[in-house]
Amino acid sequence: MRLRALVLLLSFLLAVAAPALAQSGPAPLMQIIREEVKVGKGAAHEKIEAGWPRAFAKAKWPYSYVALDSVTGPREAWFVARWSSFADYEKSMAEESANAVLQAELQALSTQDGEAINSSRNILAQYRPGLSHNPRPGMAGVRFMRVYTIRIRPGREQEFAEIVTLYKDALGKSDPDAHWGTYQVVTGMPGPTYIAFVSMKSLAEMGPNPEMERKMMEALGEESAKKLARLSSDSTISTEINLFAVSPKMSYVTTEFAAVEPDFWHPKPKPAVAKKEAAKIGTP
Repeated sequence: MRLRALVLLLSFLLAVAAPALAQSGPAPLMQIIREEVKVGKGAAHEKIEAGWPRAFAKAKWPYSYVALDSVTGPREAWFVARWSSFADYEKSMAEESANAVLQAELQALSTQDGEAINSSRNILAQYRPGLSHNPRPGMAGVRFMRVYTIRIRPGREQEFAEIVTLYKDALGKSDPDAHWGTYQVVTGMPGPTYIAFVSMKSLAEMGPNPEMERKMMEALGEESAKKLARLSSDSTISTEINLFAVSPKMSYVTTEFAAVEPDFWHPKPKPAVAKKEAAKIGTP
């Protein structure tokens, strides 16, 4: 049973989209701001957060981020940004501090935000190419994300790497088109922690995949399957899985990024129906 659960878990990592948040391949450094939203304050929080993209657009801010709104698990909003390096991240902080007008607007928004959230956490995570496989370069059509937060026992990182290696070898035999990326938290959470994002175009992709499970079991073989189960038991503390929806209202993306799907990222307002016409609706 433990092995079956492990294979099901790993089979979900076929389309990890952490690198898909990048516009051109995996970001070397990813920033994730997690906000725990107060019960009953979801709509108010979304309205407040929509002010941040407007403030950044007004300032012609050159950086961007994608917002994820929780569907399951704790009521949270995640704001994910890509950086080329820690120096790049530091540069953005310096530029923001130097922009007095932007700082004033963001401070006002932060004050409002405090009424809608319980807490906020800033996380930085680095891309781990050795633990990744053919990461996808974009997120066109992506509407939902399954987010995996995997905590490893201290000193057991090498065993986790062995798990990934076994899995990659099995995928080469059972699903050569599989994609995933891996990011390791470097600050902002207890470690060692890895975070993965599984992209989905619709919730129809949430269904089980018995055929993939069967192929994985065959590709692993009995000995490797036993080793995979043992390594997982010895090295993993916990794995939390939650579903998020991509939120264009709370995201701030570049013109080039939005141009791939303009109707999704910047939908045009629906034309108002004239009162006289509206009154006719439903009239025999």
